[in-house]
Amino acid sequence: MQICLSALRWVKEKAKAEEEYNTALERGETAGLLEQGLSSDVFIISLGNVPAGERLFVNITYIGELKYDVGLDGIRFTMPTRISPRYGQAGMDQNLSTVSGGLAITVDVNMPEDSPIQTIRSPSHPIAVALGRTSTSESQPSHLSRASATFSLGTNTLDKDFVLEIVYQDSGTLKALLETHPTISGQRALMATVVPKTPMQQSKPEVIFVADQSSSMRGDRTKTLVAALRVFLKSLPVGIKFNICYFGTYDSFLFPESQMYDQKSLEKALESLDGLDGKLGGTETLNAVRASVNSRDVTQPLSIILATDGDIWQQQQLFDYLNDSVATAKKTLRVFALGIGNSVSSALIEGVARAGNGFAQSVGEGEKLDGKVIRMLRGALTPDHGAYTMEIQYQKDDDDDEFVMVERVTDSLRVLAFDDADWSDAQVGDEPDASAETMAAGKKGVDIPDTDGEARYNHVPAVSGPKLMQTPQSIPPLYPFNRTNVYILISPDAAQGTIKSVILRSGIPEKPFELEIPIEILSERGETIHQLAAKKTIVDLEEGRGWLVYAKDEKGVLTKDRYPTQFQSMVEREAVRLGIQYQIAGRFTSFVATETDSRNPVNNVSRKTGIIKQQAAYAQTAQPNNMSLFGAPSSGGTLAMPVASGSGALFGSATSTPFSGGSGGSLFGAMKSTRSSARMSTDIRAPRKQIARVESSLFSGGPSLDASIYDKEDTKAEEKDPLQKIVALQTFEGYWNLDAPLLEVVGLPVQHEAPQGVDSKVWATVLAISFLEGKMAGDQEAWEMVVEKARGWLKEMEEGQEGVFEEMWKLAKYFVMGSTL
Repeated sequence: MQICLSALRWVKEKAKAEEEYNTALERGETAGLLEQGLSSDVFIISLGNVPAGERLFVNITYIGELKYDVGLDGIRFTMPTRISPRYGQAGMDQNLSTVSGGLAITVDVNMPEDSPIQTIRSPSHPIAVALGRTSTSESQPSHLSRASATFSLGTNTLDKDFVLEIVYQDSGTLKALLETHPTISGQRALMATVVPKTPMQQSKPEVIFVADQSSSMRGDRTKTLVAALRVFLKSLPVGIKFNICYFGTYDSFLFPESQMYDQKSLEKALESLDGLDGKLGGTETLNAVRASVNSRDVTQPLSIILATDGDIWQQQQLFDYLNDSVATAKKTLRVFALGIGNSVSSALIEGVARAGNGFAQSVGEGEKLDGKVIRMLRGALTPDHGAYTMEIQYQKDDDDDEFVMVERVTDSLRVLAFDDADWSDAQVGDEPDASAETMAAGKKGVDIPDTDGEARYNHVPAVSGPKLMQTPQSIPPLYPFNRTNVYILISPDAAQGTIKSVILRSGIPEKPFELEIPIEILSERGETIHQLAAKKTIVDLEEGRGWLVYAKDEKGVLTKDRYPTQFQSMVEREAVRLGIQYQIAGRFTSFVATETDSRNPVNNVSRKTGIIKQQAAYAQTAQPNNMSLFGAPSSGGTLAMPVASGSGALFGSATSTPFSGGSGGSLFGAMKSTRSSARMSTDIRAPRKQIARVESSLFSGGPSLDASIYDKEDTKAEEKDPLQKIVALQTFEGYWNLDAPLLEVVGLPVQHEAPQGVDSKVWATVLAISFLEGKMAGDQEAWEMVVEKARGWLKEMEEGQEGVFEEMWKLAKYFVMGSTL
């Protein structure tokens, strides 16, 4: 006997879904529940009353944004294989699962036809690649916009995350995609991607590097971080104030307050790197960030770069603090997040970046960190040009060149005022009756059965959603070569004309900025962009932002100020409404599947296929974890799975068996993962149990930086890496000295001298730049700011000697590269 539960469209309010799951178990029925864990990158699947000896399959479809990697200049997809230990109080039991069999992963990639795929590779595992076709399009003509990558393993355990990198030719065409919903009349969704292509003029804010030195950073991770910090310190521009905060159980600053970047402060910072090896115990991230903000020079903007390898359970406390701090700082505080290794959660680093108005990047085990750190520094030095607004331009159907209307998204945030007498002060509490009066989208007096659990919020003031629902509601600063996606849910109440373009404008008159993005209307109706938009809106609401934070009544009073005691319940209600409407599992909604359902007139039990199916849309991502999803022992019928980084498809599908850890595809492709079935015990009745490990190794100590966190015997990275060697030799002003260490790196004899009449420092600097640009071009992202500083110094020395310098560059290229004069 085998079992099928159909739950393709059944997302309900979290408590309602749990109630239905437990009720089904009490009736002796087989049931399934999928819900979000304590953080947004871990979901838990609970399965109950599975008969003994049955083969059980779980198929999940999910979608999401892929991470664009600037250094790669392509897409980076990470499929996590482990759930990491997380620091802090989780309040969760450990519960593991037994599986058997081999593992096979197929990744299908479909790009737009004007963006041919150039390379597909995996830095983590050996793969077989077929360019020109996918696993499901073998009968179709070959085209370079399609590809398929396959990985198979005879064992059920992956020792590290599966990483796939996709390099493609960007057409350079700026456009936004418009999708029409297949079942909701008049409902549309828009996705616009903004990528500034030219570097902006640098500002000089205070920069504080917050470096994780918890116990999990010991070994290679700290060595990687130290190597990157050496490049970071040499790349800082002259005249900037900086500091370093090392943190673990406690935090310790390099300086009591940020110091001006000069030779003395640089030398002390470099000395502090010697012997670092993760000796500060736990991961008190919030305390370190708070201490960094409190230590700031309030007379100038502050940029924080947070580098960490781990995760914390109390993510929301960190997000709330950053939301409040950024709002209070009024555009003078930004926080960037850098994830290191296989333990970091993208829910943490992406959430920090969203709350801090920065951006996030990550690197896997063994990968170089230098380039990512410099990209962060360049972002930290980019000036904030203020708030951006989005406008939608419509056109006449009979005249493509004449616009008839422009709608500003922010104008939709003026909502209807309600009579306060209509609403009591009651909060969300008692369970409502099965049939209750609901308040859906501000409409009162609808008497329907509470099948989805929304009646839980009956006593909460209802506010109509805006006609144009944008996420992120507050568009963050735009950074050179960093992609920013903006979504707009266009309701049936909005204008229904043909959309010509969207306009992005800067909100500061003295710094005008305008970018028009043409619209591409997708030919087929779909839900993908709708679900991506809805999920990102829900995440914004969950993290303390979102459209409700900015909504005002007719008198201009913010909704959160009008209903201060009920506002959080209003946020939950809106997240539940969006989750149910667009079938999104999140903090307040869950998927539930039972053998019988009140909405299905025909009992949908099938004891033939042996499949429990659930479909979900996840727009968040997760990174590698430390507890294997492939072959970990388990009981109680509960499986926790991290969400893949960039999982899902914009023009395709992504399917997986969650016992194989989940999988996904590209933004323009699909991914499938299959494995043999798992066998589970007969009596699986316990409510959900979640997988968690709490790191218990704490390191006690005081707030000062002392020698106990150093190990002076560690080998310095610059003794091995040519890039590290040459960067270490540069002075803080930007020049090099013509000495034996430099000549050894560039490959010249130690007797080499500068040409007659040429200053030795100038000649050494020209040689160093020629070496980096000629022989280390592949590491340009890491050394580009070092070279910028050096060229700035040379420019001061070049005045009046342009002809001499031109000949000098030719001569240096001859010595370094062996080219002809």
